[in-house]
Order: sequence, then structure tokens, then C-alpha cells
Amino acid sequence: MKKFLVAFLICFSMVTTSMDADAAKRFGGGSARFFVKQQRSVADTEGFVQEMMNGQKVIKVFCHEAQSIEDFDRINDKLCDDSFKAHTYAGILGPIIGNIGNILYVVLALVGGVLGMNSYDPQIKNSLEIAKEKGIQVEFEGGDLGDVHPNTVRITAYTTDGQMTSLTGSSVGGGNIEIIDINGTAAKFTGRYPAVIINHYDRLGIISHLTSILAINQINIATVVNSRDATGKNAVTMIETESPVDSAVKKELESMPPVKSVVTMDKVN
Repeated sequence: MKKFLVAFLICFSMVTTSMDADAAKRFGGGSARFFVKQQRSVADTEGFVQEMMNGQKVIKVFCHEAQSIEDFDRINDKLCDDSFKAHTYAGILGPIIGNIGNILYVVLALVGGVLGMNSYDPQIKNSLEIAKEKGIQVEFEGGDLGDVHPNTVRITAYTTDGQMTSLTGSSVGGGNIEIIDINGTAAKFTGRYPAVIINHYDRLGIISHLTSILAINQINIATVVNSRDATGKNAVTMIETESPVDSAVKKELESMPPVKSVVTMDKVN
């Protein structure tokens, strides 16, 4: 997998930086232009009001009240229009730049997660450069993941020999996550506990044998979730434990004939 992930990330960083600059130029420039117009309109409006107030007697003598009201409405409408455009551009600029920054933040967080970084790791901001140094190539694309939480992402990793591993997870709020799919098999665990994911053939009593190995090694089980294609076909058993599954226990699980692969995970929360 470490041969997998990078040119895209460099391009992505350049694109997001360019988007920030372009947004600031377009909307910031538009806002500045209309703020200048707004101030000119304020000056015109105040000047007109001062002139009409000082010349009230003249206006009344020559019956220019209606004309004065019409002129005031025209000047005031221009002030309202310039003010609306100035504040509209200024109000749009912040959210646009903020959302571009959020997208870049998500990219850095995902790559940092793939690299095994903790959320508090100060190097997570450099995850793109670190991925490049490790020869990891990354690509991002949008897609329909079905009826899932809005904050859901699927990470698919390929090794140099063509093997693929995928994991789908959701950020459900409050700093919590939920893994909902592993290699196309439905899952449900939170990352609050260490976990072991066992890919095996469906055999009678297999779950009992798996849990017995954990019990013999003094590993207490928190949750067990099993998913299978069909009777006697491929199955995945996901077990959350209260203590990590070490390499010796992993090898013992892998030695069982029906077991095809074992993946262990540390807790993430």
C-alpha cells in the first residue's frame, strides 16, 4: 500500500491554493468596488438631503416637493443597490474560502489517517509531503455510497502486487466514527476498542473457535459482528476487544484452516 498514494495531492494543494486566491480576487475585488460605490452614494445622498433641508423655502415657493421626492428616491435606491452588492460579495467571500479550507483539511486528515497518524499529531499538516516521501500515490473522487451518513468516505488501497483493501467509515459527530464496510462486507464498530477482523470461510462452530482462542489468551470480548455471503461461502467476523490482539494471538487465529486473513486494529478514540 505504501507504494500507492501523491502527484494528485500536490496538484490538489496547488488547485485549492489557486481557488483561494481566485475567490479572494473575484469576490474581494467585487466587494471593494461596490464599497467604493456605496460610499459615493452615501455622499450623494447626504449632500442631497443637506441641500434640500437648507433650501426648503425655495422648494416650497417653486412647488418642487414632488420632484425632490423623486430625486431622493432615485439617489437612495442607488445607495441601497450598491450597499446590497458590497455586503453580498463580502458575505460570500468568507464561506467560500472557509469551505475550500475545509476540503483541504479533510484531505490532510484522510491522508494522515492512512499514514497511521493520530489526530493530535503536529505532522498531520504535512501528511501530503510525507506521503510523497514514502512513495504513496493518492487519488480522490466523488461517488454515491448509497444510503449512508453524509460524512462518509471509502478508502481503497492497492498494493504493488494488485491486492485491494477497502474500508468505509463515517464521522458521526462528537468526535466519534463508525466503520460500516470492510472489503465490501457490512460492518459496524466504532473504533473505541481494539478490533480484529477475520476473513474466513463459513464453517460450523467457527465463531466459537475464534472466540475461544481469545478467551484462552485472556482477551475479553466487547462486541462480535458476523457477516457472510451465504452458507459455506465467504464470511467476515469482526470482534472488538478490551485489550489489543498481539502478534502471537494473530498468528494463532491465522493458523486455523478456515481462516483466510486476520487484520488487527488499535482503538482510534
